[in-house]
Amino acid sequence: MHDWVISWSRSALIVGAWLVYFAFLLAACGRGPLPPAPPRPASSPTAAVLPPVHGAAPIPDDPPPSAPAPTVRGPTDTGWIAAAAGIEYRALTTPFNGSLVPLNLMRFDPAQVLFQVGYAPHAPRWLADWCGQPGVLAAINGGFFDQAYQSTALVIQQGVVSGSSYEGQGGMFALDVGGVLSLRHLADQPYAPDEPLLEAMQGWPMLIKGGAVAYTPPTDLERARRSAVAMDTAGRVLFIVAPTSDFTLSELAMWLHLSDLELDAAVNLDGGSSTGFCIRTDGVTTKADAYVPLPLMLLVTAR
Repeated sequence: MHDWVISWSRSALIVGAWLVYFAFLLAACGRGPLPPAPPRPASSPTAAVLPPVHGAAPIPDDPPPSAPAPTVRGPTDTGWIAAAAGIEYRALTTPFNGSLVPLNLMRFDPAQVLFQVGYAPHAPRWLADWCGQPGVLAAINGGFFDQAYQSTALVIQQGVVSGSSYEGQGGMFALDVGGVLSLRHLADQPYAPDEPLLEAMQGWPMLIKGGAVAYTPPTDLERARRSAVAMDTAGRVLFIVAPTSDFTLSELAMWLHLSDLELDAAVNLDGGSSTGFCIRTDGVTTKADAYVPLPLMLLVTAR
């Protein structure tokens, strides 16, 4: 009997020890350090946020694809705001296809401002860097470029010619050595290599020509952010930006034609992720960021 009690006691002690050991292991696992969090991906540079428009509610940037679109409560129109000598700015929302679409408009008097093409295919820059250059009062993204950041069309910067000209539906905004600005349909007036041009940039397609709609394709279904450069019947230059993906090209052309802008000519620039503009003056400071670095810009400075 004594031996049996001893044997049973030893067995109980062994079982108890094992239970204590397993309990210790479970507790140790519960208290163990968590694995380190994965490192955050390096973020790409972003354009600096500029202060809002003085005296006008700015149009917000396009939200990320995963974020809900901001609610627009009703049509708004700031009217033309004097931003600086020869520069006006206007922000509005317009009813379109059952929703309200924001637009940003800039209007320039060529007698009071200068236009310059910025082209840096080997060092594309974010919008904030283009806009932060000394003397730049306003800017808009330029024409189309390829994966190597080379323009797909003719560019003339301070008399230096790069690339080859579009033909057909393309358009060209140009400044000649005499200081005369033009915006022309290349199908009607193709580029000639001997032209005395100081600055030039091309886009595609021509949206407005002679005050009428110039782009009416049989099918046009792609909606994207849009940007354009235009001239009105008074000879003023306009930058036009639709920062949300609501317009097809033909719809934008029709809206421009029916608007109160009195446009004589307008050409489409590189939209989508390249769409961006800024205006930085004492009267107005606002922008809409492009989502990518840009090699080609149209810049405005004071005379």
